[in-house]
Amino acid sequence: MASLTSQVSSLRRILAGQLQASLQLKRLAEDLSQALVAGRPDLISAAQPDQRRWIETQTALEAGRAALAGEIARTLGVPTPGTLLEVLRLLPPVERRDLVTLRRRLLAAQRELVQLSEQNQLLLETALDITQVHLQAITTAVLKPAPYGANLAQIRSASFYIDSRA
Repeated sequence: MASLTSQVSSLRRILAGQLQASLQLKRLAEDLSQALVAGRPDLISAAQPDQRRWIETQTALEAGRAALAGEIARTLGVPTPGTLLEVLRLLPPVERRDLVTLRRRLLAAQRELVQLSEQNQLLLETALDITQVHLQAITTAVLKPAPYGANLAQIRSASFYIDSRA
């Protein structure tokens, strides 16, 4: 079993990694917002592999964090670990200070990421609504009978022009 100091050090590295992943995802969400506003779907598609990679990193780090928090709780004599905050409260103040700061920064970054994601969702829904309105307007214009003259969208019968000089 690893010492409490090495476990806390590992937890610090994991939380720092989660913070880095959250900040990268936040940067990508900001880029996505700009791409949506600029109407650049190519930039949206280009960012997807990076987003996927950082989400996978975040998921792996979260699993490691949960396992390590449980390990720390068992080292401190708590049979069933609770939340990270509950585990941090069990640590000596010297060990706890940096972890609490990292946790606060991580939570702040994740709140900002949620806000950006909600904003991007609204931008996407608005773009979809605008696209649907334009498609409906085009469809209506194409299928609407012309008030006079030939309706090019509708062929009724073939007509021929015969040249009288022939």
